[in-house]
Amino acid sequence: MRILLGLSLIIIASVIYSCGDGISQEIPEVYVDLTIDVNDPAYGNLKQIKGYTMIKGVGVKGIIVFHNEVNQYFAYDMNCSYLPNSDCATVVVDTATTMGYDVCCNSYFSLENGFPFGGPALRPLKQYTANLQGSALLTISNF
Repeated sequence: MRILLGLSLIIIASVIYSCGDGISQEIPEVYVDLTIDVNDPAYGNLKQIKGYTMIKGVGVKGIIVFHNEVNQYFAYDMNCSYLPNSDCATVVVDTATTMGYDVCCNSYFSLENGFPFGGPALRPLKQYTANLQGSALLTISNF
């Protein structure tokens, strides 16, 4: 009888934990090693202060690159930190506000630090290292 009760408690605890609230889920780890030329028109308006581009096909769901100040760039995974395993958990740039926005959970993120404000997300976006080499080559990596 005790074994059955113990098994029942383990099953109930696993169901509760797996449903979670999105806080305990982690954005998957992937290898990122990318170099782009910020002068290339294919990368949007990265030469401008507060300019950005979204690059698909790298990271988990793509990468947002944001030019914050002179020679200061930030790179964030487009995978939302709230329920990141959801197919819909994708952050895009809201062009009116130049902030990250997830249309599924309605969370907003600062592109100056990746932190959320508004919506259910409590953790920042996954950030990658962004290093400018010279005046044009930006290396984005996570190693």
